[in-house]
Amino acid sequence: MGRVIIANSLSEHDLDSLEVGLNWSKDLKLSPYVVHADKLADYNSLDPVFAHLNIDIHQEYIDNILKGNEKRLIKQIEKIDPDFEKFEYDSLAGSAIDVIARESKKNNTELVVMGRRKDKTWAEAFMGSVSEGVLHRSHCSVLITKNTKLDSPKKIMVAYDFSKLCDSALNWSKKLADTYGCEVHVVNIVPCYYEGYHVAHTMRSDFNAAIESMIDESVSKIEERLDNKLGAFFTNQNIVPKVLIDKDASISQALISYSEKIGADLLLLGSHQRSKLAEFFLGSISTKIAKKAKTSVLIAK
Repeated sequence: MGRVIIANSLSEHDLDSLEVGLNWSKDLKLSPYVVHADKLADYNSLDPVFAHLNIDIHQEYIDNILKGNEKRLIKQIEKIDPDFEKFEYDSLAGSAIDVIARESKKNNTELVVMGRRKDKTWAEAFMGSVSEGVLHRSHCSVLITKNTKLDSPKKIMVAYDFSKLCDSALNWSKKLADTYGCEVHVVNIVPCYYEGYHVAHTMRSDFNAAIESMIDESVSKIEERLDNKLGAFFTNQNIVPKVLIDKDASISQALISYSEKIGADLLLLGSHQRSKLAEFFLGSISTKIAKKAKTSVLIAK
């Protein structure tokens, strides 16, 4: 049986992600593992004031922190399901990003479920957050939950660009459609960033008409390719293909706007695994959508 890691910070804002994670585990027949991480219980991060104490006192200090955390973790789980004993749970030493990334490497781990705080500080907004760190370092798919609509999603949207990395997002959408009977919108974006295009007073009308014709031809070819791909991939699921034109040089915003237009409960994207340097200077579509979208986001790997 596959495993779902449900990250929990012991805060009230994680109750939604805990509920979704436990329900998905049951519905998708996966084994839930609720994990809390505490950097204060990491021996290497202890304050130098403890340096003169012997190792037994160090260990007792760490054990007491983790035992206290486990009691609080049980209370969190009991708010969702009183039968907490049927779930695997742990409070582990280390930073949340390190702990979750390490656990995601283990066999049969298919998904990490976590929430996203709405009360981030300015420093967190500028330098990143736990959810961003997990998105970069997790070895499996990551679900960022923003509400409990995912308990029974009615409509989900997949951003698809014909790359192999996006096939994992299609796999997740097929699994969710089979489980919940939801409608799946598969969306491809056609970028059109020609400077000055469609500004009547700056372009000759015949030139604009030629550009429009080229765009229409591209869209027609992509629609046919998308239909062929989805016809071969899906069987009896309710699938809606869509090709959008992005004229504003913002693929992430085009996807978010369309997801809001159709009322999607979940956005699915493939992860392109860009380097950290590229992420810092350029960002990524998946990271931008995870930050900006009002709906929950699943980054498939």
